[in-house]
Amino acid sequence: MAEKKINKKSFLAWLKSKVIYGQVVPISFVSRYSSVLILVLLLAIGYISNKFMCQLDMAEIRSLKQELARVKTDYVNASAAYYSRIRETEMIHLADSMGLGLKSPDCPPYKLTSK
Repeated sequence: MAEKKINKKSFLAWLKSKVIYGQVVPISFVSRYSSVLILVLLLAIGYISNKFMCQLDMAEIRSLKQELARVKTDYVNASAAYYSRIRETEMIHLADSMGLGLKSPDCPPYKLTSK
């Protein structure tokens, strides 16, 4: 049992020294598979940038949905205010309050015919 702990400690010390001196991956491996390593790195960078762009787009979509909900609410309020103002009684009241001297006609409109 004591031998296993020594081997484990020596392996960790060996690994630590390799990492510190940058000798984890041999130069022959890097030179042999350099094109594959570059391709893997480019794919990893592309994946990370794509994920970042998707997250930004999703945040923008969320904010636009909130803005759309606010605009719809404003539209409903403006539409209700407009329809309440175009009622005849409301328009008569508005004309009377502004002192324009207008009044609603007693008879309906009629066509003038030429002779």
